[in-house]
Amino acid sequence: MVSIPLQFVPVPLAPRSSSVLPRATAASPPSTAPPHSGAPHNYLVPAPGPPCGVFGGHPPTIQRAITSASVLRHAPPSVVFVTDKLPDVAACDPAAFYVGDATLGPWRRTISQFNVMARAHEVGSAASTSSSSSGSGESDREKNDLGTLGGLHLWNPHFYHWIVSRIGTRTKVSLITSFIAFEALKLLLAKHAYVEGVNTFSILVVTNLTSLLLAVALSIFLEGVYAVKGVISMRPLFRFMGVAVLFTFASVLVLMAYRIGTPPAEVVTVGYIYMPISAVLSYYVFRRRYGILEWLSMGMMALAILAFVLIREESRGGYDSLRVGFSIPGFGLVVAAVAISVLASILAERIFKDRSGGLTEQRGARQDKFYIMKIHLDFSSLVISVCLWMAPTSMSHTFRDFFQQWSHSKEWFGTWSPFQYLMVLVAVGQGWAAGLVTKEFSTVIKAIVQTLSVVLVMVLGDPLRGNRFNFQNREAPSILLAVIILMSAMIFQTGRINLRVIRKAVNLGPEAHPSLNLGNLASPEDDNPTSPSRLILSLKAEGVPPPGRQNRDARANAAARGSGTEEEEECAASAPSKPLLSASREEEGGALTSYVKMVTTYALVLVYILSDAGRTLILQKALSTTVINSTSMGLVCYVCGVLVASGLTFYTHRFEGLKRAFHWRKILHCLPAAFLFALATALGNLAFANGITSSLYVVLGKFYTPVAALGARWIMGKFYMWLEWFALVILTLSSVAFGYLKSFDVTDAHGVPKDEPIAGMMLVLASAATSAFGSLVTEKILKGEQVPFHLQKVCLDIGSILSSFVLLPVIGVIATRPQDIPWARRPTSYETCPWDSVCWQKPHGNHSCFNPDCTCSCEVGIFAGWDLGWDSWVLVLAVLVNTTQGWLVGKVTQRFSVVHRAIADSFSLLTIYFLGDPLFNHTSLSNVSLNLVAFIVPLSTATFSVATSEMQRVFQAQSKLKDRYETGAGRGRLHSEPDSESESELSEVSAGFGIARSGPPSGSASPRRPKVGGC
Repeated sequence: MVSIPLQFVPVPLAPRSSSVLPRATAASPPSTAPPHSGAPHNYLVPAPGPPCGVFGGHPPTIQRAITSASVLRHAPPSVVFVTDKLPDVAACDPAAFYVGDATLGPWRRTISQFNVMARAHEVGSAASTSSSSSGSGESDREKNDLGTLGGLHLWNPHFYHWIVSRIGTRTKVSLITSFIAFEALKLLLAKHAYVEGVNTFSILVVTNLTSLLLAVALSIFLEGVYAVKGVISMRPLFRFMGVAVLFTFASVLVLMAYRIGTPPAEVVTVGYIYMPISAVLSYYVFRRRYGILEWLSMGMMALAILAFVLIREESRGGYDSLRVGFSIPGFGLVVAAVAISVLASILAERIFKDRSGGLTEQRGARQDKFYIMKIHLDFSSLVISVCLWMAPTSMSHTFRDFFQQWSHSKEWFGTWSPFQYLMVLVAVGQGWAAGLVTKEFSTVIKAIVQTLSVVLVMVLGDPLRGNRFNFQNREAPSILLAVIILMSAMIFQTGRINLRVIRKAVNLGPEAHPSLNLGNLASPEDDNPTSPSRLILSLKAEGVPPPGRQNRDARANAAARGSGTEEEEECAASAPSKPLLSASREEEGGALTSYVKMVTTYALVLVYILSDAGRTLILQKALSTTVINSTSMGLVCYVCGVLVASGLTFYTHRFEGLKRAFHWRKILHCLPAAFLFALATALGNLAFANGITSSLYVVLGKFYTPVAALGARWIMGKFYMWLEWFALVILTLSSVAFGYLKSFDVTDAHGVPKDEPIAGMMLVLASAATSAFGSLVTEKILKGEQVPFHLQKVCLDIGSILSSFVLLPVIGVIATRPQDIPWARRPTSYETCPWDSVCWQKPHGNHSCFNPDCTCSCEVGIFAGWDLGWDSWVLVLAVLVNTTQGWLVGKVTQRFSVVHRAIADSFSLLTIYFLGDPLFNHTSLSNVSLNLVAFIVPLSTATFSVATSEMQRVFQAQSKLKDRYETGAGRGRLHSEPDSESESELSEVSAGFGIARSGPPSGSASPRRPKVGGC
C-alpha cells in the first residue's frame, strides 16, 4: 500500500483580493466542522448568502431581467464563494421565479476564475504524478490507452480524459467501432442478400454454423481440453435455448403482422421502440436506477428516431398507407415482438454478466468465458434455424405456404451469389460484436449503437445510392434529427457518469450536504448479495481481505484501463456495505404533512402551466382577431405595470419611494434595457398579428436560451459546460426542425394545406434574440443595485413606455399592414368589416378605407380599435393576464424546484400545441412526425435545466468525495489504494469541464489543493 503525503497549494483568486487563503499544514489541519455549523474554515471562503439569479426565457419579462442583476450583488469580484446549498427561492424577491437554474446562473464561474483553478490543478496533478509514478507501469499503459504514445494524453490531458471517460479504453473503442461497421454493412447487404431465388433460412443456418465452428475453434485454442467441460454443460445450453426460442418467436410475430396486412411503414417505425423498452426492462431486471438526464436523453433519442423514420417512410410513399390503413392488431403484434426480443436480449445479458443462477455448477464455479458461452448460444440458434429451414417439408399446407413465402425459395439453398457469402461473414462478425457489446456494456448501449448505425446508413447511404427515397426533399430535417440522436446518446452516457459519482457520495453521509437531496436517490444498481464481485467488495469494506490475489490483480488492471465494464461500475458504486444513509426519511409532521406538501406543489405546477399557456393563447387570440396596433398592446401593458408597481412602492416606501422610483437619472440609467424589452415585446406582438400560431411562437421563442448563453459567454465571460452546450444545440436544432416541418407541411382541420407565415417566424426569432440581449444589458447596468424589485420595475416600465412611443413611428414606416401604421385609416373591427371587404384594399400604398364602395366605420390613431365594450372582452382579458401573470406566477411558484419548472415548461408547450391551437386556431394534428418533434422541444429545454442542476450536484458530490482525502490530512498522509477508485471517478467528471483548458471546477480530483470553489 503506497502512502502519499498530503499537501495543500494556496490559490490566490485575484491580485486585488485582500483575502488570503492560509496554507493547511500538519500543525494547521483543515477544519472538520460541518458546513453549516458556523465554525470557521481555515481554507474556505464562506458565502455570505445565496444570491438570486435569473432564468432566461421567452417571451421577455422585466422581472427576470431585474433579478439577473443580483447575480453578483453580494459577491466581491475577487472571491469565488463556496455554498453548500442552492439559492433559496423564497428568500429572493417574489417575482424572481427563474432563480437558480439560470442561463446566467448565480453559481456560474467566469473564464478567468476557471483559468486560475486550472493552473492550480496542473500544479497538483504534476505533484501527484511524480509521487505515484515510481515503481508502476500504469502511466505507460495509460499513454498507450488510445494507441498514442505521448500524443493526446500529453498534448491535451483534459480532452483525453474527457474522451476516455465516455468511450472507454482502446479495446472498447475498437469494439464499438467494429459493431457499428458490422451493423452498417449488414443493413447495406440485406437488400442484395435476401432476394428472390435464395432461401433466407439457409443463410441463417450457414451463419449460425460458421459462428459455432469459430467459437469451438477459439475455445479449443485458448482453453484446450479444459473447454470441453464448459461446453458439455447442459444448464447454460438450456438457458441459451430459451433465449433463442424467444428471439425466434419475436421474428414469427413480425411475420404474422405482415401476414395480416399491417403496412410495412408501421412495422418499421414501431420496431424502433426497442431502445426505450430495453431501458425500462433493464431498470427492473438489473435494478439500474437511471438519472433524470438519462431518461430525458432516452426520450429525445426515441422521439427523434421515430420522427426520422417516419419522414423517410413518407418520402418513399409508405406513410400514406400508414395514415390510411393503420392496423391496431398489427401494432400489437409488433409491440409484442419488440418486447419479447428485448426480454431475450436482457436474459442473454444476465448470462453474459454472470447474473444467472442457472449457470452455477455443482461445485459453485461460474463460467464467464464469452467464447464458451457463444458455443451454447450459436448451437441453440443453429437448432432453431434448422427447424425453420426444414419446416416447409414437415408442416401442413397452410404453414408450408407461409414459410415458403418468407424463405423466398422452395429449394434448400437456392442460387447463391457472392453477396450471400459476404452476408454470412458480416452476420458472424455482427453477432460476435453484438454479444461482446452486451457483455461489456449493456443491452441499452447495444440498442443505442444499433440506432446510431441505422441513422448513419440512412443519412449517408440514401444520397449515395441515387437520391434514394427522395432524400433531397427531406435532407434538412433528417440531418437535424440525426445530430439530435447523436448528441442525446452523448448526454445519456454522461448521465451515467454523473449518477455514479453522486451515488458514491450517498455512502458518505447526506446530513453534511442536505441540499444534494441524496436521500432521494435510488438504491445501487447491483444489490445482489450473492454476486462474487459484491461479496468481495463487502468483505473489503468490513476490513476482511478478499479471497485470492487474482481479484486484486483484476481490479488493478481495470483501474489501469481507466474504465471498467458497466457491471464493474455498478458494483463499485455500491461498495460500502453499510452506507450512512440508513435512517428513515419521513418528514416531520407525519404522512399528512407530506401529502399536503405534495398536493400543494403539484397544484402550483398546474397553476403555472395554465397561466403560461393561457397568457400565450389569449395574447395570440387578441392580436390576430382584432384590428388594434400591435405595439399599442405592449404600451398599455407597460402603463398598467407602472400603476401596479407604483402602488406597491407607495405601500412599502411611501412618497420617498415614489420619488426614488421616478427619478429621471434612474430612468435614463435603465433606458437601454427598457428599450430592448420594449422592442422584443413589439416584435413578438407583431408576430402574433401576422398570424403566427401559439405553439410555433413558443417553440421558436426557445431561441432565447442559446442566444443568452452565447452572449453571456462572449460578452460577460461566463463559463458553460459542454453538457449545457449539447442541450442548447439540441434545443436549437429541434426548434429549427419543428419550424421547418410546420412551414412546409401545414394543414388545417379539413386537411387543406395552409401557408405558415415566414415573416412571423422571423419576427419571433428577432424578439427572442432581443430579449436575450435585454437580459444581458439589465444584468450589466443593475448589477450593483440593492433596491426592491417594484422600484426597479417602475423605472424599467417607464423606460419601456418611452421606447414604445419611439418604436411606433419606426414600425409604422416599415410595416405593410394598415393596423401597424398609426397614421393610416383602417376599419374598427373584423366583425363589422371582414377581411375580404373592399375596405381593406390598399389602393394608396398601405392605407385602407379609400375604396369608394367602403361603408365600414374607419378610424386612425394609436388606439384605433380599442373598443372596451363587451365585444372586446379578449382585449381586456389579454391586458389583465399579461399585467398580472409575471407577478402572480413569480409569487405562486416560489416552491418550485428545477425539475418541477422543467416539467411545467414542457407541459405548457404541449398544452398549447395539442389543446390550445386545435381548439382556438383549428390546426390539425395529423402530421405524426411534427407531433413527435413537438415533444423533443420541451424535453431539450428540460435537459438544459436538469443538466445545470445535476452538474451543480456533481460539484457538491466532488467536494463530498474530497472529504476522504481531507479527513486524512490530520494524519498528514493518505493511502492511495482505497481511494484510487474515487480519484478516478473524480478525474472523470473534472475532465469534462476542462476541454478548452479552462480547468476543472471546484472540488477537483487532486488532493493537493484546497477547496476554493463549488456550488
